[in-house]
Amino acid sequence: DFKFGFILAAGNALGAWWSAKFSVKKGERAIRIILMVAILMMSLKLLDII
Repeated sequence: DFKFGFILAAGNALGAWWSAKFSVKKGERAIRIILMVAILMMSLKLLDII
């Protein structure tokens, strides 16, 4: 369906724009912390801990 494709493309574009602004504003350290938290949460989810 093209409708869902356009919705996903718009979400992808908005997410990329927001994350680029966030990374410039907050810096490398904030991005590193967010990435580490996301990796930890995904690891815990895969191990059925959460």
